[in-house]
Order: sequence, then C-alpha cells, then structure tokens
Amino acid sequence: MRAFHEELAVDLHVRPSPKLPGFPSAVALKPSAEAQRRYGEFQIVIFDSATEARLMAHNKRPDARGVDWTKVYNDLSFDPPIWCAQKLYGRVVLRWWNAERRVTDDWRRLDEVVRQAVATAR
Repeated sequence: MRAFHEELAVDLHVRPSPKLPGFPSAVALKPSAEAQRRYGEFQIVIFDSATEARLMAHNKRPDARGVDWTKVYNDLSFDPPIWCAQKLYGRVVLRWWNAERRVTDDWRRLDEVVRQAVATAR
C-alpha cells in the first residue's frame, strides 16, 4: 500500500473489506479529496490473489487497453448514468468513474501510476 501512496503522491484511506462468507478479503484504497481533484473519482482494491481479483472484477470484455466499461445507473436519482472503467493489474483492481465512456488524461495518469505501484510492490 505504501507503493500506491508514493506513486500517486496523494493520501489514500485504507478500508479493509468486511469478513463475509463466500467473499474474498480485500483492502480498498479510497482517494482523499486532493486525490479526486487530481485523478477524478476512483478506487483501488487489493485482493489476496489475482484469481480473487478476476473473480470479483467480472472483467467481461476489456478493450485493447485492458479497460472493461460498465454503465452505472442511480435508481435513487434523476441524474444521468455514469461509466465505470475497470482494469486488472494482477491482484489489484482499479475502478474509475466518468460521465462519458472514454478515458481522459486523468485516467491515463492514474493508469500509469497504478502500473508503476504494482511493479514496485512485487
């Protein structure tokens, strides 16, 4: 987790997953307000294994960049749906939300630093 903090150069709040029967344990790294200003709305989840990450990510059809897109609706709001971009890096899952189904410079920077952090943590 230190590698993510160092590579992103922002505060991340560590949130261990609750222990639920049938679900793998994981740690979510939630971005601080500063991190969201820099990279947009995102979440990093670290699982115990790459198999668990693949299982929980439901990565169906990633595009050429390895990004799997899901349209997210809020049934409690009249707001338009948003898109969730998700990418696997071994046992790490990056989720990033955007109004449009396209990557931005925020995503590209975030993708690069997550790749570097995963490589550093090995």
